[in-house]
Amino acid sequence: MPFVRAQLELATSERQQTCKSRPDQIPFSSSGYYVDPASYLGRTDLLTAPHAKFIVWVILSGLLYHLIAGIRHLLMDVGIGETLQGGRQGAVMIVVFSVISIVLAGVWVW
Repeated sequence: MPFVRAQLELATSERQQTCKSRPDQIPFSSSGYYVDPASYLGRTDLLTAPHAKFIVWVILSGLLYHLIAGIRHLLMDVGIGETLQGGRQGAVMIVVFSVISIVLAGVWVW
C-alpha cells in the first residue's frame, strides 16, 4: 500500500501543478493526457453497472477455474494424484474449490 499511496500523492501534486493551465480537466498521467471529469464519471458509472459486473465476474470465474486446474496439473507433474482414484478426487476438489472461489469472487465484485 505505501507504493499506491506514494503514486496517489505524486498524481495529486502533478494535478495541482498541471491543472493551473487547464483547471477544467484532470491529468490522466504524467505523460500529458487529460481526462474530462464528466467522461471519467461516465466510465465509472459504466463499470459499476450490473451487466458490467456480471461480465467481470464471468471472466474472473473462468480465470479462477483455470488457475485451480493448473495447480492440480502442477501437483500431478510432481507425482501427486496420478492414479485413477487420485485423478477423480482431484477433479472433485477442483469443482469444490472453484465453486467456493467463484462465489467469493462474486461477493467481491458485487
